[in-house]
Amino acid sequence: MSCDDSSSFCALVKNITMATSAFIGEQMDLLYLGWVWSLVFPALLAVVVLPFVILLLLYFSALLLYMWMRR
Repeated sequence: MSCDDSSSFCALVKNITMATSAFIGEQMDLLYLGWVWSLVFPALLAVVVLPFVILLLLYFSALLLYMWMRR
């Protein structure tokens, strides 16, 4: 029995199986990327954003102290 004929039941099952596996594969890729992003995002916050915010607050407080002392 061959699935070469496009109108046969075998070809229909083959196409449905291929479409389902492609859909599940795409969903798994999305889940994997979400998992990787959930690991990278906290590290990105801790290494890039947090030091920038701390420096910004230090500069702002130094500016306020300078303005208060010059008053």
